[in-house]
Amino acid sequence: MALDTPPPRNTTIAIGGLVIATIVFSLARGPRREATAAPSASPVALDSTLPSFGPSPADRLSSAIADLRAMPSLSISPPQIEKLQAALDGVAKSDKGLRMPDGKDPPPLPVGSPHWIRFGVILVRYEGAQFAPKEAPPRDVAELRAKALHADAQKDFAAAVKAGDPGSMADIGSVKRGVLEPATQYMLFTLPVGSLSPILDTPRGFWIAKRLQ
Repeated sequence: MALDTPPPRNTTIAIGGLVIATIVFSLARGPRREATAAPSASPVALDSTLPSFGPSPADRLSSAIADLRAMPSLSISPPQIEKLQAALDGVAKSDKGLRMPDGKDPPPLPVGSPHWIRFGVILVRYEGAQFAPKEAPPRDVAELRAKALHADAQKDFAAAVKAGDPGSMADIGSVKRGVLEPATQYMLFTLPVGSLSPILDTPRGFWIAKRLQ
């Protein structure tokens, strides 16, 4: 189901924590091109050798905080701002989600693709993923667990969500284009409503997503 108009404000507020985390992830990665760009425009790999472009990190952080403050019933105090900045400084760069599973650039979204989607996600963190705890398992071990959870999710998504790592949610609310990494965005925005995604390798860890709307 295409969502051409933004969801109600209360939906956004209900997932305020996710919005903050997502903005931190996005800011840490730096600016990027949307998956809907022309085919000739390839997503930019996150490499220290590449030149930076667009607004500075400080400008992006200030803009993000201003957007958060504009949300009804959501206030950001100076200590919270400092916490956001500290979290941003501690997030490692990642190239996960920039390329499709076959290593190619994600194609443009098909004509008529929605501007907003709603989905739930099972998160499986691994060593080196953004915000992964010190005790997180190696990537290959986490991948085996993700495969088992994917099989469980095909039978009972809600139960598999409960078995996932903290951050897993049966319904995270609505997310618009441009928030997720290009390949992750393409996979989820082209996923049929009610369907389960394959295992997606994202900067936060493995994702198993189910599109709800």
